[in-house]
Amino acid sequence: MLLKSPGLYFLYSGEIFATNRPVEVSTVLGSCVSVCLWDPVCGAGGINHFVSPVEEGADDPLSNRYGEPAIKNLLKRMEDLGSLRRDIRCSVFGGGRVMDLHYDIGADNIKVARQELLAEGIRVMKWDVGGSHGRRLVFKTHTGVARAYKVRSITEYFNEDGSAKDPLYNFSMFPLTDID
Repeated sequence: MLLKSPGLYFLYSGEIFATNRPVEVSTVLGSCVSVCLWDPVCGAGGINHFVSPVEEGADDPLSNRYGEPAIKNLLKRMEDLGSLRRDIRCSVFGGGRVMDLHYDIGADNIKVARQELLAEGIRVMKWDVGGSHGRRLVFKTHTGVARAYKVRSITEYFNEDGSAKDPLYNFSMFPLTDID
C-alpha cells in the first residue's frame, strides 16, 4: 500500500486493505478483480485486488494475488475488525477483457469471485464487471461508496520515460459507476 497522505491509499495487485477509519482507497483494474466490503454496523470497510484464479503449479497458492485466498483473507480482516457476515455489504469490480489473449482471464476472475462469495455467504449488492475496458476504482471505507472510472488505456498511467503517473490524481478518466 502506498500512503499518499492521511486517509488516502493506493492498493497494488495482490494486496488487501481493511480498516475502521475513514480512508479513500484507489486501485487500477484491467482483468483483475476487486471485492469491496463495507459493514455499516461496525463502520469497517475493506478491499482486495486479485490478479487471477488459483492456477495449478502456482508458487504460492495462498497468495492474495489469487481469488480464493484474497476473498477469504479480506473476510477474515473484516471479522477481526468486528464485522459480522450478516451485516456486510459487497460490491465487485473489474474483470475486463483488456488484452487480446487466447482466453479471457477477466471472466475467470469474475467466476471465482462469484463462487467464493456465494460459498462464504456474502450477498453481492453491485456487480460492475466485464467489458473491454479497465477501471480506476475509488472506495471509501467509512461510507461504502465505490466509484469506478472507465480507463481507455492502461498506458494513461505511465509517463514517456516509463515511470508511473500518480494513480490517485489522474483525472483523464470519466465516471463509470457510483455506488451508495
